[in-house]
Amino acid sequence: MLYKDDNDDRYPYGIRINTPAEYLDPSGWVAQLIRHMGNVTSGQPKALLCTSDPTPNPPAGAPFAVHYRGNRQVLRDVQLTASGPAPLRGSMIPTPALISVHTEKDSGNGLVRGQGEFDNIRNNRNTPNASGKFRSPGMTWHNWGMTSSAADGHVEWLKMPAYNPNAAPPVDLEHLGDILGDDQTGMNYPKNGHQKHFLRQRNGGGGF
Repeated sequence: MLYKDDNDDRYPYGIRINTPAEYLDPSGWVAQLIRHMGNVTSGQPKALLCTSDPTPNPPAGAPFAVHYRGNRQVLRDVQLTASGPAPLRGSMIPTPALISVHTEKDSGNGLVRGQGEFDNIRNNRNTPNASGKFRSPGMTWHNWGMTSSAADGHVEWLKMPAYNPNAAPPVDLEHLGDILGDDQTGMNYPKNGHQKHFLRQRNGGGGF
């Protein structure tokens, strides 16, 4: 990422964006990256939109829509006490091509998810929402998959598990892995041999 290269090898770090009112907080990853890309915030930043996403409208109170969520193990915040807390440096990632930084979501969903929250998505994937519908469509707009940007800057399509209403949770998230390293202690779900991107290198220490 150019941002990292221009900021002493550090990824964005600051608050965890929990509400629409915090989209433009200067210490959140959205505002930090928008400023770096030269985009204005008076309108919709096109870099934050996926043209295949049918939820173009921002949630109530938000200045614009954001179709991507940050991996909390990389885009850290002051509340992630397991990491120190401290910003993640690029030199701390042994294999940047395999670590996810951003994945897709609906415009109304949260802007940051950590490894435990991705595991909650897995565990609840086959549980219909209050309306009896699939609860994670933002991760499936591209042929039942989503795009993921890696720490080295390249993008991959990640297949997601099929939706089987009220069935047992899937054993993993298909192409999105949890722990990349050989030591799988503390993993939420195991390696499956065909995962393209991972959320963290190891358990503990914020994931790296």
